[in-house]
Amino acid sequence: AAVGRACAKAAAKGQPLRDALLADKTITNVLTVQKIDAALAPDAYLGSALQFVDQVLGARRKLRR
Repeated sequence: AAVGRACAKAAAKGQPLRDALLADKTITNVLTVQKIDAALAPDAYLGSALQFVDQVLGARRKLRR
């Protein structure tokens, strides 16, 4: 819930998600700056990229038939 609120705040204010996360004491009471930075690092969330590519290619193959 706290992360969702931080996401909404960041989007509404046009600020980086990192800043919104760090401004939320509910989050920083549980996660260090280093943990937040690690979670926001691109290499941390690219693990699903291959699955997304497979889904797109599969959908394209269906359209070509």
